Parts: sequence; C-alpha cells; structure tokens
Amino acid sequence: MGGLLVVPVGDQSQQELQIVQRTQWGTHTQSLGRCVFVPLIGEGGWR
Repeated sequence: MGGLLVVPVGDQSQQELQIVQRTQWGTHTQSLGRCVFVPLIGEGGWR
C-alpha cells in the first residue's frame, strides 16, 4: 500500500512518464509529461 511505480508508457517514438500509486481504493495514475527513453535492446527490446 502506498508504493509508487514510475514508468514510461507508449511506443518507441512517443512516451509519457507516469507515476502509478497503489491506494486502498485501487490505483491512482498521474502524468509527468512527455518523454523519450533510449531504445530498448536485446530480447525484450523494440523490434
């Protein structure tokens, strides 16, 4: 309860940084704005 997850959401060209917080009523998501992370490589990366 109360834990935070900071995660980029989107595809390779356009992403949004979000904070997801677990509460007693479920989850609360907050957007921190657009971002671009370096491309993921390897088995779990972008194709």
